[in-house]
Amino acid sequence: MNPFDQFENYQIGFGKIYKLNSSGTIRANLSLGLGYTIIREPENWQINKNAFLTENYTWNYGKHNTVSLIINPKIEFPITRF
Repeated sequence: MNPFDQFENYQIGFGKIYKLNSSGTIRANLSLGLGYTIIREPENWQINKNAFLTENYTWNYGKHNTVSLIINPKIEFPITRF
């Protein structure tokens, strides 16, 4: 089994759509929110001296947490009003 980065992401968001013209064919979709991410990365690499094992290295996982502000503005050109 090879090491890989792992992450869990949780988001809470809300948004509002604004019509930019009277027919509604151009609009702005503004989204805001908060995110929380847990990241696990391999670290503390050590050479495995046992030649009979399938892995060349051993490692441990380190854990990091981040909080983020999500800002996602979009300009949309819908083809119908539905």
